Parts: sequence; structure tokens; C-alpha cells
Amino acid sequence: MKTENISELKVKYEGLRNYFDSGATRAYDFRLKALTLLRKSIIKHSDEITSALKNDLNKPEFESYLSDVGVVIKEIDQNIKNLVSWMKPKRVPTPFSIFPGYNSQIHYEPKGVVMIFAPWNYPVNLVFIPLVGAISAGNTVMVKPAHETEFSCNIIDKIIKEVFDPGHVTTVLGEGSTLGPLLLDNFRFDHIFFTGSQKVGSFVMSKAAEKLVPVTLELGGKNPAVIDKDCNIKVSVNRLVWGKFFSNGQTCIAGYISQGEVLYGGNYDIEERYVEPTIVRVRDLSLPIMNEEIFGPVWPVVTWRTYDDLQKIIRQNRYPLSCYIFSNNRKTKDFLIQNIEFGNGCINDNLVHFANCSLPFGGIQNSGFGRYHGRFSFETFSHSKSMVTTLSWLDHPLKYAPYTKWKKMVSKWFLQ
Repeated sequence: MKTENISELKVKYEGLRNYFDSGATRAYDFRLKALTLLRKSIIKHSDEITSALKNDLNKPEFESYLSDVGVVIKEIDQNIKNLVSWMKPKRVPTPFSIFPGYNSQIHYEPKGVVMIFAPWNYPVNLVFIPLVGAISAGNTVMVKPAHETEFSCNIIDKIIKEVFDPGHVTTVLGEGSTLGPLLLDNFRFDHIFFTGSQKVGSFVMSKAAEKLVPVTLELGGKNPAVIDKDCNIKVSVNRLVWGKFFSNGQTCIAGYISQGEVLYGGNYDIEERYVEPTIVRVRDLSLPIMNEEIFGPVWPVVTWRTYDDLQKIIRQNRYPLSCYIFSNNRKTKDFLIQNIEFGNGCINDNLVHFANCSLPFGGIQNSGFGRYHGRFSFETFSHSKSMVTTLSWLDHPLKYAPYTKWKKMVSKWFLQ
């Protein structure tokens, strides 16, 4: 795959900037049409998407459709259904203390040119889910798919070229380690959305800080799945095995995954890009398997007896993106929700929270920050502009000098 050079990037960036400055993306009808066309194109090319994911990741067709087609379609539908109400100015209470101010509103405006960096593990989903939010909010967008998944890159590029004017949405293709610095050093974006590792996320954030550009970081990490003696063990195991080995274990929100004692599996075939589902018992929390993100179907298991044990294990990798609680014990559930810092989670299930576009999704500290999906994406890619309207035919002398004792007394009464 050819990596684009600085001249090609400059042409694309200037096209996006000029298109945004034209005001074309601000209208409701324009945004609705873009979402509708994107939906049609994804459905039209759904077989090509699942085929690309098979070639890139050896991913089953059912899982590909579920994670990279169906979830995206639901996200688009949510945006189409609610876009009118999201775009409307939101009226909020106006305190009597700022009389004659009588109308306070929040106006949602597009930020401008958005940059989306997507990873290889869900190469289609993690391009289109944030893209839907960015175009719903009225932005122009540059998308950098993961070069490691070449077949998926090609179908993403094909869909974007089919649906969008190149000034509205464009792709940049090539080696991420080359393109990332080129883009961040030479162009000022109005928002950067990055999904990937903590190391690269820190680099993106440092470059964005030089230009005071807001960022959303989705960074993954080690995500605990906690099972206690009060769970339905059969249901819990079925759901955990499904969640851990979904997409070959290549999920940044999958449960804690040779080191330690292999309880099941352990075989692999490099030529076939296959790793057998593997379960490992771990007693030493300092092992790399307990401290590095594992994008594969390898699952470490650690036993615990007390809540202190549990906290110690989880805080070995503090601030996970997700935490899964398998228990019917209210005390256990409440303890974990109230005492463990994590971005999102489920009770008696895993992964499924990502598919609910009515919920905000995002990390905390080491696992990232910012929220997206549904309305939360719209707000992430929008500038919330606060406005107060006051009466022009009535003026209140209280705020003007001289500041008399009477004015001071009345002001205190209003404010207290």
C-alpha cells in the first residue's frame, strides 16, 4: 500500500478546510442525505466488508456482520432518527439574578475539520462509528484507516469515495508511523479522534497539545471480568467465552486474558494466522501476560477470595476501559461499581454495552478519555456555544456604578 506524501495530504486537507468554510455541511438536509447515502452504501457492500475482514483477520462472517456492519447501521439509524432534536438549540433555566436576561440556550455548532485515526482490530466499525458522529455534527472529516488491514482499507476507501465529496470526507492511506507525524506536524485539525495503544495515544495527545487541539482517546487496556460464587456459573462461562474469543480475542474491551499454567489450548499456526483459544492460570501478577494488552484468544485466570484481593489484582492495571461483573450478589456488584475505576461495563455479560448507541462509550485516564456513540458522538464533535438573550427595552440600573449600600443589599438578596 502506497503511503501518501505531504503534497497529496496538503491538497486533501485544504479541500476539507475550504469545504467546511463554505458552510455546506451545516444544513440539516445535507447531514441527513450524507447519513442516508452512507447507510445504503454499507448495506450494498456488506458482503465485501465481511470478505475483507475474513482476508485481513480470518474473522467469521457472522461476527463481521454483527460487529462491523449491523452495529454501524444501528448507529446511523439512531443519528437519522434524532438529528433534528440534537441540532436544535437547547434551552436551559435563566436565573432571576441576571434579569433582564430571559432566555439561555446552548447552540451546537460543528467544530470544523476532524481527524479520525482507526486501529486494525475492528477496522470498519472504528472508522464508521466516529465518522457518523462527526458528519452528523456538520464537520468535514479526514479518515486514516489501519494500514495493517489492507482489504478493509480498500473497502472503506471505496465506500467513502462512493458516498462523499472529497471535500466533505476523505481517506488517507499508508503506513501509520509515517502518516501520523506528517499529519499532526503539518496541519491543524479542529478535533482529533484516536483509537489505539496508550503509547501512540500519548504521542497524538502531545502533538495536539502543541496546537491546542481537543482530542478523544480510546486506548483499551487490561479489562477484568470478575466472577464470584453467587453467579450463574453456566451462563457466566458461556458469555465470557463468547466475549473473550469474539473476533479472535482482538478486542480492546475483552476480559483479562505461554506464561503460567495452561488449562486449555495453547496451540497455534503462524501460516494460518491461528491461535487456539487458550486459558492460562496465573499466580504471579508481575508477568507480562498480566501487564500487556493481548490482542489474541489467550485468557489469564486469577483467583480471589476477598475484596482486598480483588482490588489488588485490578489495580495492577488501573483504570481499565471496561469491567465485567458476573454476580447476583448486590454487595459484590455495588463494591465494584463504587470502588473500581473503569470506563464502562456490564453486569452478568460482556462486550454488549458497546452495541448500545444510547450509552456513552469511553475510557478513564490510562484507557483514554472522551465519550462517543449516539448523541454523545454528536456532542463530542460539536462546539457547545452558550448564549443569553436580554430585553433591550428594559434596563436594570442595579449593576451600574455608583455601587450604593442599597444596591449591595439588593444584590445580596438576589444572589442568596
